[in-house]
Amino acid sequence: MSEQLVKAYPSLLQNELNVELEMKLNAYSQISLLDMSGRMIMRLYSADLEMGMHKLNFPIQNLANGSYILNCKIGGINHNFPILILN
Repeated sequence: MSEQLVKAYPSLLQNELNVELEMKLNAYSQISLLDMSGRMIMRLYSADLEMGMHKLNFPIQNLANGSYILNCKIGGINHNFPILILN
């Protein structure tokens, strides 16, 4: 059973990516942007998160247009979200 709730929005991005995390336990968290082959393009966040709600915002206006995967690895559990960047 997952110990957290992860939301990433919007799926069609222009300037900013928003990630909401509801942590039910303290856990080390990594948020990365991957290309469609799974290679890491950019590490957006890497730190311990305490139990509770967290809202993180990441500017993406310098990235090339295209399809990406947002990977949120929280406490060893991967959550992947397809995103499309159109700057």
